Amino acid sequence: MRDDPEITAADSEIEAGGPNYFQKKADAFGYLVRQGYKISKSKFYQDVQAGELLLDDQERITMNELESYMQRLDEAGRPWGYRRLEREKLELEIRVLRLRERLLRAQYVSLVSELQEGLDAE
Repeated sequence: MRDDPEITAADSEIEAGGPNYFQKKADAFGYLVRQGYKISKSKFYQDVQAGELLLDDQERITMNELESYMQRLDEAGRPWGYRRLEREKLELEIRVLRLRERLLRAQYVSLVSELQEGLDAE
């Protein structure tokens, strides 16, 4: 479980492999917001009413349905979405790691050269 102060009991249960649904629409909306989606509460509720987000027979939103809705939001380009930002962050981290690797290799080659020169001088 994360140390996020805004994490809800519904989030905790889902992360722990517990119930795979949100009992309340407000919990599902809150989960979307915490995942980085920029969607208004009224838009979310309009989408529920329009059938964009289906409820199960007990009026709950399943995690599968919410993930499907999140994917449609990403594809529609309405909010940028957490997933896109996360991918961009990871791509930047990879670039930083590659640059560090190049720097370390250059330092290594330099040290080896200095050691070799020192041995040759003896």
